[in-house]
Amino acid sequence: MATGTLTDTVYKLTPNLGNNGTWNTLISSDTISRKVDMGGCSLNGSFYFLGGRTFSSGLIQSSNDAYIPSSNSISSLSGASLFIGRHGFVTACYSPKTTDPFASEPVALISAGEIKKSR
Repeated sequence: MATGTLTDTVYKLTPNLGNNGTWNTLISSDTISRKVDMGGCSLNGSFYFLGGRTFSSGLIQSSNDAYIPSSNSISSLSGASLFIGRHGFVTACYSPKTTDPFASEPVALISAGEIKKSR
């Protein structure tokens, strides 16, 4: 399905560091899922990557993982799967402010525009 090499690398942009921001490279101590076309979002200090397609075969996935910087590791989120495989979607973090109409809602990940696998 794809050529190239996937690594256990996470890239972090710090926009307020230096003149134009600074990119840092973090190498996870755990293997990162070999997937492409994932959604992703950073929330509460962890980076979540959702769905996607298997790098080698293109099979659509429903699994979710998180990169946890404090432990430099990957955590599988099997209890919070997408229930159906999805890829090619946008993901955003949602953290309501105290002035929002629904301020009591919990923080969440929101996705839209996904391509779903048939059941």
